[in-house]
Amino acid sequence: MQIVVKSIWITAIVLLSLAAVWYLLGSTAFFQRGIDLLRTVIFIIVWAPAILLIWRSIVLLREGWMPSSFFSQVGLVVAIILATLILVPTLVLNASIYGWLRESVTRDWPQITDDGRFEYRVELVNRWQRNNRTRLHVVDLSTGEEIIIPLDISTDDINGGGEGSRTPVPEDVSPHAMAELTPTEIENIYMLTTRRTHRGTVVISEINMVTETAVRLFTERQYRSSSRRISEEGQYRYTYILLLIDRYQNGDIIKTEILLEIIKHEAGSRHFIILPVDAELLKKDNLRQLDRASTPLWVAMEPTDTPSQFIVQTTEELSEEITLTFLVDIELGVIE
Repeated sequence: MQIVVKSIWITAIVLLSLAAVWYLLGSTAFFQRGIDLLRTVIFIIVWAPAILLIWRSIVLLREGWMPSSFFSQVGLVVAIILATLILVPTLVLNASIYGWLRESVTRDWPQITDDGRFEYRVELVNRWQRNNRTRLHVVDLSTGEEIIIPLDISTDDINGGGEGSRTPVPEDVSPHAMAELTPTEIENIYMLTTRRTHRGTVVISEINMVTETAVRLFTERQYRSSSRRISEEGQYRYTYILLLIDRYQNGDIIKTEILLEIIKHEAGSRHFIILPVDAELLKKDNLRQLDRASTPLWVAMEPTDTPSQFIVQTTEELSEEITLTFLVDIELGVIE
C-alpha cells in the first residue's frame, strides 16, 4: 500500500509542478508582460498554495514520512487526488497561449486607399507586451494578392481599438482608424500616418508597394493648450487653441511649428493656421506643458470688424524677446 500511495503522491507532484510552470508562462506570455488583475487573484489563491503543497510534499517524501495506518493512507490518497483535480485544471485552463505560443493580434478596421487600389489595415501583434510589433496588411484589389509589411512602430504609438474593441463598426471608419494610408505623386509610394495618441504622438512612414517595405520618416509630438472661447452677441462663436508640434527624426527635433487651431461652432469646422514665430525665441520648455489645464494660452485672439478675421497677439509668457501681432483669416491664414 505504501508503494501505491507514494506513486500517486509523486504523480500528483509532477502534475502540479507542470501546471504551475504552465500557468506562470501563460499568465506572463513567457515573461513578456505583467500579470493582470484576474490572474493575480489566481496566483494568490491557487498558484501559491500549489507551490506550497509541492514544496511540502517533496520535503515529506525526502524524509520518508508515511501514515502508519491503512485508513490514514487512504485518506492521504483521497486528499492528494482531490487537490490535484482542483488545482491542476484551474491552473491549466486559466493560462493563455496568446502572446507567446500564438500571436495575439489586434486588427484595425479595413479601409480603401483614395485611389481605390488597395485595401489595408494596421495589425498590432502582442500589444502591450515587450515582444510587440506592428505590421501593415494590404490587399491588392485588382489581383487579390495579400501583402504583409513590417512597420518600425511600437504598439504604444498606435491609438485605437479596431475590430478588437467592443464598439460597433463606425459608418465612417477613418476618424476611428489606427492609421491612414494615402497615395503620393510617385506611383506605388504611399504615406502611412498613424492616428494621434493621447500623448499627442503621430508617426509618418513611407510605404513602397513594389518592394513591400516601410521606412519610418519622422515622428510628430503635439502639445495643446487649454481652449478659449470668443463670444459675439452673447453667444460663443469660436474656440481657439494653441498647438506646439515637434517633428522628430532619429530622436532629435528637426522642426518645431506653432499652430493656432480655430473651431467655428456654427459650421462645426476646424481651421489650422501656422504662426510665423521663430521657435528659437520661444519658451519651448513651457510650451511643452501646454496639455496641462492650468497653463496659459500664450496668445490672445480678438475679433475684428471683418467676419472670420481676428487679431492674434503673443504674450510675454510665450516669448520674452518679442511680442508679435498677426491678422489672421480662418480661411486664408495669416494675412499680415
